Amino acid sequence: MPKRSLRPDPVDFKDFTFLGIVGKMPDYKMAYSLNKAAALRWQRVDDLSVFSPEHRIQCVLFFYYDSLFRIKYFLIKNMNESGILLPGLKNVDYLLLVEGFTNHSAQEDLLHYLRSAHGVMAVLRISPETVKEAKYILEDLEIHMIEHFNLTLQ
Repeated sequence: MPKRSLRPDPVDFKDFTFLGIVGKMPDYKMAYSLNKAAALRWQRVDDLSVFSPEHRIQCVLFFYYDSLFRIKYFLIKNMNESGILLPGLKNVDYLLLVEGFTNHSAQEDLLHYLRSAHGVMAVLRISPETVKEAKYILEDLEIHMIEHFNLTLQ
């Protein structure tokens, strides 16, 4: 009988928008500023553990779920006490992951609101294919969501 092994599906980036936010503010102030500018309601949740072959990083994580449009927003701090989440993007202070964006004009509106937030110096679009840690972040974020939020799959 041939051996069978369980292999997870490769991570699919098509449902996610990756944005880098540059702003030298503490995480709670950044979340507050983005709340005011973009009418989001971030909530601080348990720290996200991201495991990669090289290291394990404990990241500060804020979460908001827009139930009307079924969009999930994750604000992850890049520079953490346990290390840098994205070493290739040291100039980025926060990573904003948006899951469920389908409307291009809504993305442009969000970028406009984020760029107008107090303390935000720049908002950059990041191609997830160019970030080698993206796969690990999404896998660990999915596990984190299942463990801590018990969101139902739609």
